[in-house]
Amino acid sequence: MTHSLPDCAAIWAKESAKHNGLQLKRCLPTAFTEEMGNKMFGLKNSVLGRTFRTAEITGAYDGMHLPEPKGMASGMISGTQVATNLGWRTIEAIAPGDFAMTFDGGMQKVQSISRTVLWSSPNNCPEYLWPLEVPANVLGNKDAIRLLPEQGIMIETDTAEECLGDPFALIPAAALAGYRGITRIKPHGEIVVFTLHFEQEQIVFAHCGVLFLCPSDDSGCLLQSSDMQTPTYCVLPLKQAKWLVESMDTEIYVPAA
Repeated sequence: MTHSLPDCAAIWAKESAKHNGLQLKRCLPTAFTEEMGNKMFGLKNSVLGRTFRTAEITGAYDGMHLPEPKGMASGMISGTQVATNLGWRTIEAIAPGDFAMTFDGGMQKVQSISRTVLWSSPNNCPEYLWPLEVPANVLGNKDAIRLLPEQGIMIETDTAEECLGDPFALIPAAALAGYRGITRIKPHGEIVVFTLHFEQEQIVFAHCGVLFLCPSDDSGCLLQSSDMQTPTYCVLPLKQAKWLVESMDTEIYVPAA
């Protein structure tokens, strides 16, 4: 049966060529190979060396429209492990100048790192900012992991390939609530949040398979100008993202090894 995904925020070009070796868009050296990468991250489809067409959108984010937050609703919570040139390292151990393994560009240099807290008000944290608890093996993660609701997460699904022309799609993590045991949890105490910034937008590997969207180094600028970079990746709006997640429940589930 043919599915349709109305009002998609972006349609990525489907790659017809198969890469036998690791071909990097920016020709950066890396010790990873395609075979090693697929075994390391447990993805069904080959991802290393892929090149995606730039999303034809305006603005840096075409996803969720939530009330203006008082805290931070995207980034990586302390303790999250990231794939680097030195192996898996917790996000708080990474420093500017280190290299992280990316989905589209191999090893990329971290330009800067933002650090904040999820919620610093003495009042209760509003529910729309609550993190999501992801049980082990649900998204390729070997251990349980917490995601912030506005964080862009890349998922792999047959439905995305059928509807968007590619098995990988970026969604706001909030769309995953209710999927295979993923639930929101009320934060207790301070939750430290880190954001890796690269020269260009990148997607990094975390917790052995979860794919996080990371912004470019200048994406914090609120002013839009014609000379600013067009975003490389586009996050689906929440409504379409939820539809895609619901369709994943009908697919065969193969937990990470």
